[in-house]
Order: sequence, then structure tokens, then C-alpha cells
Amino acid sequence: DIFGIGSVEPGAVLVEACKEFQHESHKADELIRHVEKSNKAVDQCIEAAGYEFQPANQKLLLKAAQFGKCFLPRYNPESYIHMCQMLRIVNAVKDYKIGIPLTFTQLETMGAGVLIDRLVMRKHYSLAIKIAEFLKLRDSQGKSRILNHWACYKVGQAHVNDVQLAREIHSKLKSDSSVSYSEIANKAFDAGRKKLALQLAQFEVRRSVQVDLLLKLGDNETALLKAVESGDSDLIYKVLLHLKESMPKPEYQVLIRRYTIAQSLYIKYCKINNPDSVRDIYEQEDDFTSQGDTYIRDSYSEKKLETRLSSLVSAQDMYKKAKNDFMASLCEEQHRLLKYQISLEQKYSKNCLDLTLRDTIKFLLNLKEVKLADKLRTEFKVSDKMYWWIRLETLGELKDWIELEKLSKTKKLPGGFEDFVQVCLKAENLDEARKYLPKVKDENQVKYYVLAGLFEEAAQIAVQQKDDEALQNVYHKALSEDRQKAEKVKEIMEVYRTVATNSDRRGR
Repeated sequence: DIFGIGSVEPGAVLVEACKEFQHESHKADELIRHVEKSNKAVDQCIEAAGYEFQPANQKLLLKAAQFGKCFLPRYNPESYIHMCQMLRIVNAVKDYKIGIPLTFTQLETMGAGVLIDRLVMRKHYSLAIKIAEFLKLRDSQGKSRILNHWACYKVGQAHVNDVQLAREIHSKLKSDSSVSYSEIANKAFDAGRKKLALQLAQFEVRRSVQVDLLLKLGDNETALLKAVESGDSDLIYKVLLHLKESMPKPEYQVLIRRYTIAQSLYIKYCKINNPDSVRDIYEQEDDFTSQGDTYIRDSYSEKKLETRLSSLVSAQDMYKKAKNDFMASLCEEQHRLLKYQISLEQKYSKNCLDLTLRDTIKFLLNLKEVKLADKLRTEFKVSDKMYWWIRLETLGELKDWIELEKLSKTKKLPGGFEDFVQVCLKAENLDEARKYLPKVKDENQVKYYVLAGLFEEAAQIAVQQKDDEALQNVYHKALSEDRQKAEKVKEIMEVYRTVATNSDRRGR
């Protein structure tokens, strides 16, 4: 309609007005007055440009549309901009070097993505990237995807050297962080170019993807190295378990020894899931102390008593090799104690396995086997003071006050009467505690009377000892537990201070 002979369509008038304006003719003013307030003229020119195949006619119509927009301040320019973009693309692809005779309507129907795919299939990567950037497509749909296709195409060129090709691909893709080197490397591997695939794998920035790729390519050590460098324990475990299944055991152990972090994590894993493997590692390292530690764990985890005993013997041997005399001695003592506990269990049909030495002595004392307890403490060199306290504590728990009183009459007490008071108070027997309180050492009497809750007696003793600080402490302790008793202590304090004041006056 616009280019028809004698056409009076708004678009035709606008085109003529634009031509006259370019020739600086006054007729332009007369023509523009007919369409200056009409959007239709501009719309017709824009639409007509889409149907024109010749770039010259397209430019003429778009120039007319641009001229008409100047007289329509509220006109939305989106359709004009879109048409300019599409026509620029159409003209680019129909160039003889590309050879895709495309119309605007066809491009609108199939979309820019399909056109880019066609360009990629024809190996016109440069133009495809320019179109993607021109339309500001997302990298995943545009540039990155195109570069990925280009790289996959390049790896199929067998005549190009692997090292040279890897450098060329990296130089093109290094500025684009969203490109997947993993996909390209897989293509290279499928094409039988493992060396190229390994070189491309080095450029993958996503560490988990890179590690998976290296494992697939069989570069086990690099995969482990990259996992360790990532600092991701889950990723390290993933590599370790994969290599454990795919490598001979000797090679596997030699490999993980090179990486301290990996070996530590593997040992941690084996302690839970496969303790025997841990011992194998320690044997390779000649780590006798750690071997001893594993045998000690076995001695507690095993159910068979014979195995537990043999584990303790093995642990003792390992500590001797490590020149750790202290631990070796402990293992020897634990071995003797366990054997003794086994015999006690068989004799009395009561469970006493894994008790401490102290609790084993208490076990015998509870059974009234004092002679056996004496023998056991002698064999294990338990100090007199410790054994004495264990006996007192056991009698207190049994509430055997008669036997406790007999012990108090022993000529040489390993401990003081303070121990008797503590045992009685622990059993909540204040009457029994009263028997021994007067026999407590003078310097400790106030303290133990307070422990017994006998605040008045404690205050009287403090007065007798003329200890103002102790008297004050008794009062504060009583105040926090029993206000009535605190009042009585206060009365004692006042009497004491009055007497002390009067004595001072007489002295003057």
C-alpha cells in the first residue's frame, strides 16, 4: 500500500514527507500536517520494512518511521527498535558468505535461538556469538553454549596437537566462567583423546565436577590432590572410597600416605567401619604407639575374654617397641586386673568385669572379703591412705556403723577422723558423725562442725580458739542455711565481742 501508485495511505504520505524533508522542500511541511498526529503512519512504515527484502527499501521505511516519531512525543519506540534489530540479523545471515535467505516473518516465527542453532550447525560460530551478544541473550542460551559447541567441534579435529588445542580452547574460553570444561573433556575422551581430556579437566573451576571427571579419566592422584586442595571433607571421602574400590590395596595405601589430610580422614573412617585397615596403615608407618592404641580399643570392644586378654598383651608389646614404658606398664596391670576379675566372676557369679581397681576392691569389701581385698591392694600397690578411704567409704555405704567404730579404734590411722565424719555425713547419719567430731584435729573442727550443720557448736569452738574470722564465716554460713541458728550464732558473737571489749578495757 505504501509503494502503490497514487497511494494516499498514512504510511505513503509519511514516506513522501521524509523524502521532501531530505530535499529541504517546503512540501514536507504540508505533507506532515496530514499525518503528524497519527500513529498509524509510523506503524505502517515499521511493519512494511519487515516485508521488504532489499536493505535500501528497509532503510527508507525505517528512516520515514523515525522522522514520523519526532512528531509523536508519546509514541512507544519498542516496535521500531525490535524491527531494527531483527532486520539487522536478517540482512547479516542472508549475506553470500552465510547463505541463509531468511525473512523477518520466518525469524519471528522460529525465534533467535533456532537461528543460532542453525549457525552453530554450519560452523558460523563468530556470527552466532555476535547475534547472541547483540540480543543480550543469557550466557547459558547464547555465548557460553556457542563456545561449548565450538570447543566440542575442535576436539574432533584429530590433526591438531593435544597441547596446542588445549591452549587454544582455554584462550577462547578463559574469560567465560560459565563454560563447562567437563562436557568438552568428555567429548575428547569419547573421541579417544585422553591426554587432551586430562589437560582440559585442569581448567574446570567447579571442584566437585573436576574431581568426578578426573576419576572417570583414571587420573586418581590428581583427583585426590584436587579434593584435598578444596578442603571439602565430603569430597575427599568420595575420592577415597572410589579409589578404595578401584585400586589394589598396596597402591591405594601408598597413594594416601602422600596426603596427610586424606590419610587422617581415611583413618577416621576406618576406625568406625573397618578397624583392621587402620592397623595396616600404622604397621606401614611403623607407628607402634598408634598400633598399641588400636589393641587397647580391641580389648574393650571384643566380647571373647581370651581375645581381650591377648589384645592387652599385644598392646603392651607395641608400647614396649615404642619405648613407652608407662603405657606398657598400664597394659600389664590391666591384663592382671582383668584376669583377676574373670576369676572373681567365676567364683561369685557376679559381674565385676571392667571395674576400676578401686571399684574391684570395693566389690570385695561389699562381699566381706577383706582378706582378698587386702591381697589385691598389696598386689597392685594401692597406698595405705587410698585403701583406708575405700574401706571407710564401703562401710558407710553398707551402713555398717559397728565395723566403722572398730576401725576408728585402730592405733595408727592412715587418715584422720575427718574421713569418718565425711563418711557418716555422706550416709546422712549425724548421730554417728557426732562420735567422731570431737576427735577431729583442732584446726579442722570449726570446718567439720559447719559441714555437719552444727553451727552453734562451731561458733563455740571458734570462740574458744579466739578466731574472729572463723566465727564470722560460721555466721554467714548459718545465715545462708538456717536463720534461727544464725541468730543464735549472732548472740554468741555479741557475747564474745562484749567480753573481749571488757578485757581490753581492764588491760588498759
